[in-house]
Order: sequence, then structure tokens, then C-alpha cells
Amino acid sequence: MRSLRGFESISRSVRWCMRILVVLISALSLFVPKVIAYDRQAAIYYANMWATKDMSDDGRGYNPEYYDYTLEGGDCANFASQCLIAGGVTLSSVGYIDGKGCIPGAETLRQSLRTNHDALESGLLPDALTIGDIVFLVNGEAWHTLFVVDRIGNDIYINCHTDDRKHAPLTEFAGESMVYLSLDSTPPETTIEEGPGEYVDTPDVSFTWSGADDRTPSAELVYSCKLDNGDWSEYTTETSHSFSNLNEGKHTFYVKAMDRMANEDPTPAERSFTVGPPFILTVNPPFAEVSKGETVTHTVTIKNNYVPESETFSLSAYGFSPGWSVSGLDARFSLPPGRETSYTFMVANSGGYGDVDISVDALALGERKSQAVYDWSAEPYNPREHPDETYEISSSNYPTPWKIDTKSKIGILLSGWGNGLGHLLGRWNVETVGVKPDLTIVGEPNRSLSDLDVLLIGTGGLTGLDNSSTFRNKLAGFVNQGGVIISLTFQYGYELNALPGSPSGYGWSEDQSCHTNACYINTYHPIFTGQDSAILDASVDGYLTQWPSEAMILLRRTKNQMPAMIKYGYGQGKVVVLTLPSKTGKDRKLL
Repeated sequence: MRSLRGFESISRSVRWCMRILVVLISALSLFVPKVIAYDRQAAIYYANMWATKDMSDDGRGYNPEYYDYTLEGGDCANFASQCLIAGGVTLSSVGYIDGKGCIPGAETLRQSLRTNHDALESGLLPDALTIGDIVFLVNGEAWHTLFVVDRIGNDIYINCHTDDRKHAPLTEFAGESMVYLSLDSTPPETTIEEGPGEYVDTPDVSFTWSGADDRTPSAELVYSCKLDNGDWSEYTTETSHSFSNLNEGKHTFYVKAMDRMANEDPTPAERSFTVGPPFILTVNPPFAEVSKGETVTHTVTIKNNYVPESETFSLSAYGFSPGWSVSGLDARFSLPPGRETSYTFMVANSGGYGDVDISVDALALGERKSQAVYDWSAEPYNPREHPDETYEISSSNYPTPWKIDTKSKIGILLSGWGNGLGHLLGRWNVETVGVKPDLTIVGEPNRSLSDLDVLLIGTGGLTGLDNSSTFRNKLAGFVNQGGVIISLTFQYGYELNALPGSPSGYGWSEDQSCHTNACYINTYHPIFTGQDSAILDASVDGYLTQWPSEAMILLRRTKNQMPAMIKYGYGQGKVVVLTLPSKTGKDRKLL
């Protein structure tokens, strides 16, 4: 047995040179141990197949694919190396390693496993010692290597080369000094340190996590994560991750740690959470034109996402303005998660002019949500003054719905009869958003007017606003930054002073209405592609008398050849002015 030490009898100077060379290579990051999970069963299968040179015992002799060091100091460490490689371990040595990836020296293999592969060494038989671990016979340094293939209680069975053994009891080596090397097969534990709670009212979430292992320092653990049924990420040392723009609904985040021996946490840490508000509050319609003596009904809908049924919802609506009243909504109720319910309230106009801002509030689970509602009257002055005497404007019955989307890039000024434009565009499924006379967007108080591409101003929409410097300045800023204004007919010519460029003309109260063959195409433009005649059979009430010099005159009145439609640039944007009213009729196809 002593002859097995022969391979270790290398001169001290050569041994030190080898160690210095390895240190230098490691410092240059050229020596990077490859992390592969250790498959102990595969290692045992190999150990039993190639245990002895005797082929009569269901074996195949020594594996011819590897070197045989029997006559060069012994093949025991080389055989143990082969078993480890069969189990998926790529050995990295503190000394010599041959071209097959094996470490033929017993002491070198011992030091390499302790240093590079997180093996724990014990002088006493450890409870954790199991198949696939290694026992070294030592006399100061290791001189023989035994590969553990079975354990029954405290009875250990080994395979080895040189003095070949297969399933031999370890007691055959009684009297020899031994050390036991237990390879790392204990997986790390993973913990989510920070992350969203059970419910989050935002589509953006972040997680941080940590790991702990019995052998690998926390700083050297690597992690993989995934969301829901997605693929696991590549392992990295990152301990945090963020997700953005998540869909509403339930999600589950998973993360698992892996140690230096590729032991993965078999029970990844996980956290489930639901994205979306506790409940959703909507009001339909969010705004309405209400003539004097009329009442409009608004419908409030609550959709409960995850408020417990034991909680109580509070729902109310309030608003005040002279000549207006808000009534009918003061509710307390419970609602199962996943269900919705609706209530109504009424807004009555008894004053005939002005507007009213209404706030609809819902409270549940300590969270308050508010929805702004805006109602207005299109009759600020004489209710009998309107651009089309053939229609009774106080009883509008539009044949198509208004398609409302608070994210739309097309705004409609909620003044005058702008609601007609909303219903008209709804016929072609064009979604629009309401803009109050203070130029804030209904339902999106933090959204800027400059976020719109187009602002539509309906019939009479400028009435009472021409004297507001704030309104004029905001409109000018909107167009100057690239916005487009399309403004329909007006009651008095001076109202056009509110528009950038300050055109002027005669409004419907200053002109005689013309209902047939009212205007003709003066300058060809793609917007007239749908017209089959140069003369438009459209209703016109008013015309322009002054306009910017660079304006393009698109339509002229047939009776006096004055402009009925112009287009001009202002800053980076454009302004279009028409003297056509926003009503149902043949002229709507022009819009």
C-alpha cells in the first residue's frame, strides 16, 4: 500500500512552482471553475461499471478512454476523478490535472475538492457522508482514494482502483488514518426581502431577494427568476428586478438561488400579487349639454376587483352652481369581489346658462376614488338664438353615440353645441375626449392640453370666451406647439378674437341663413375628395371678413363670395375656421 505514495513524491521545488503558476493564472481570471450540478447516481453507476480490471464481476475493466496510472504511483485518485466527472463535475485543480480532466494525485484531489468544490472534510465519520462522497487514507497527506458507493447506517462501502475494490466495506481499511470529504449537495434557501403586497394599484413593481447556503458565501450565490408562466432567466448575481406595464390581474413572481456546486433551491421563493385598483369607478356620460328646464341622468358604475364583501362602499355626488341642482346619489352598500353594480343621479338646469362641476366620490377599503363630471348649457344668452332655426336644439336626439376615451388625441370643447360633434364623429367610431372651457381634460386632470393633436370647437363654442386672456393664451400656446384647432360657426364675429391669428366676420346672429347651395369650393384640398360637386348643398350661417394674409380660402359663400372656410398656419400648428354648424344633415360629411 505504501507504494501508492509514489505519485506524490514530486520534488518540493517543482510542487511550489506549480502552486505559484496556478495562483497567477487564477489572478488573471483564466482559471474559472465550471459549475455543474453533481449527479450522485450517475457517479455511482460509473463507479460500479469500471471498478476493477477483472471483467468477470459484471464490470468492464478500467475505462480505456482514460489514462491508467497504476504503474505510475497508483490509479485511485484518477478513478475517483472519473466518477466525479461522470456525475457532471468539471474538476478544477490546485495542482496537476491531466488532459482528460482527471487529477491523478490523491493529495491534490483532496485539496482541490476542499478549495474549489466546497467539499467539507471531517476526521470523524459525518452523518452527512453519503454515496458519491470520498474517503482518503492519510499519513499527513492523502495517499489513497476511496469512492463511497453505498451506506447502510454507519456501514460504508467503497470502490477503488490500484488495489481494486468493488462494494468493499470500509472496515477493510481499519487501522488506517482516514478523512472523509462530503461534497456539497445541500441547496441554498431563497428569501424575497421586498416586493409588492397582495394588491397593487400600479402596473410597475420591484422585487429584492437574498439567499443563504451552508457552504457558498451569499455574495457568490447566483439567482434565476421568472414571472407567471414565463421562462426562467439566466443565473446572475443580481438580487433585484423590476417589471413595468404589467397587465391588470393576478401575477406570481418566482426566484431561486444556486450555489457554487450548482445546487438549486428546489422550492423557489414566490410571491403572488394582483395589479389593479381595489375597485373601478365610471360615470356615463361624463359630461352633457343640458338646456334650461331639462334634466340629465348620469349612471355611476362600481366594479369591485378585490374589496372584501364585508367592507362597505360609500357613493355620493355633489356639485353647486346657480341655477343647477344635483340629486339622487347617496348610497351605502356591499359588493362581492368580481361583481359590479350601478346607481344613477340627476342634474337639473333651471337657470338656462352657465355650467356645473360635479364630483362623484366612492370610498372603500380606505381608498377614495373620484370622477369629475361636467354639465353645461349652450344657451348663455338668448335661448332662441341658434344657428339653425329649423331645429329645436333643446331636444337633441342624436342617432349615433358619442365615443368617449379620456386617452384620445382628439378633444372637443364642452361649450356651445360641441356635443353634436361628439355624436357626429361617433358615427365613424372616432373616439374623443371632453375639454372644459378652462382647457382642462375631463377625467384626466393632470393631462396637458398639449397632449392633444386636435381641438374641435363646435357651434357657438367660443361664446363668452373671447374676453378671456387665459383662454386665448392657452389656445395660442396649443397651436404654436403643433396643435390643430377646427372651429365651427359662431354667434358674433368678435368671438373669433379668441382664436390664434384673430380672424373676424359675421356670425349667425348677424347674417341671413342660407340652407341650400350655400357655398362652393374655392381651392381644391384633399378634404373635398368625397364631394361630387363644386357647390356644396350645406347649411351656412355667417362668413368671414378678415383673416391672416397667408390663409387658404377653401370655401366661399355663393351669395357674396366671402370666405366660409379658411385654413392657416400659426407657429407649428394650424387653425381651420368654418361657418357651418355642427348639426345632423348633409353638411356633416365635410367634417
